[in-house]
Amino acid sequence: MLSLRKFALILSTVVLVLLSACKTYDFFTITVLEPAEIALPAGLKRIVITHNLYRLPGDTTGTFYSLLQQVKQDTTYLYDEIATESIYSLHDLLNSSGRFEAIINDSIHFHFPRSVNDFTLNDVDVIRQVCQQNNADAVILLNNLGTFDKYNVLTDDLGGYYGEFEVILTSSWLFINPFSAKLNDSKLITDTSYYQTDPWHFDDIIKEFDFRKEVLLKSASHAGIRYGKRISPYWTETERLVFKNGSKEIVKGYKSSQQGNWTGAVSYWQKALTDPQLLNQSKAAFNLGLAGEMDGSLDPAIGWVKRSVDIFPDTINKIYLQILEKRLIQQDDIFYQMEGIKK
Repeated sequence: MLSLRKFALILSTVVLVLLSACKTYDFFTITVLEPAEIALPAGLKRIVITHNLYRLPGDTTGTFYSLLQQVKQDTTYLYDEIATESIYSLHDLLNSSGRFEAIINDSIHFHFPRSVNDFTLNDVDVIRQVCQQNNADAVILLNNLGTFDKYNVLTDDLGGYYGEFEVILTSSWLFINPFSAKLNDSKLITDTSYYQTDPWHFDDIIKEFDFRKEVLLKSASHAGIRYGKRISPYWTETERLVFKNGSKEIVKGYKSSQQGNWTGAVSYWQKALTDPQLLNQSKAAFNLGLAGEMDGSLDPAIGWVKRSVDIFPDTINKIYLQILEKRLIQQDDIFYQMEGIKK
């Protein structure tokens, strides 16, 4: 005889399966190219990335932090490792989109002023030499870093305990073209990140140091990615919706799309446009718009989704139409940021 707990588990599983089967649509993930925040001159292509956080002779301690409401200070200088993590994350993002050809040079060991207002012609000459040695057009300099992190043990809504690291990291970035002695960009980025852990009390000093270092490196990586998204188009994942039920042709098209056969899916959905039910016609037009986006043809995609809205307007196709229209505008922005040419 089934226990009440087992019966409830089986019942909930059956309900979930039935609800899933009743859904007329499905979600899947696609990768899209998003525009940068700013456009830099297209002639600046090959970039050297470096940082200004090299250890000075007097740097024997690091930053202050809070552990279980007690303020402490690092006995190890971590800024050089944190900075290296940040510029490597930036390097990877820049090279993924093709806008820049980024290279790392973390062996300059020249101490630039921490304030851009204090840069001299000699500092610019050093940056020019770095560019010439690396056949580069410009330098991205992570000029300064500031961190403060704190760890506390907190209670959740059910009365349990968990640990939480809060990391506040401020990074200062300079994009310099030394051949025109021009500062193309200066940006100060402040991020606050939270990392949940088991409720440790850190009676082991080594475990304390290792975990703090881990969360600081994660935050530094995020800072590099954020600056990369400021200056370069970047790839990101987002969700899309596809109708999977309705007429037989919609179902067949959905199955073809799941196998990666979008050409076959399109042929089925085109046949579904003549279905006697307006709702199925609208679903077919919606899916044809999705196929257009997958093919990179945004104008035809917008046309199909507009047709879906005209046949049977609802929230789903109206929102998707707004997404596609925004992407079309962004496509022009991306082209300008990549090539320096306005359409």
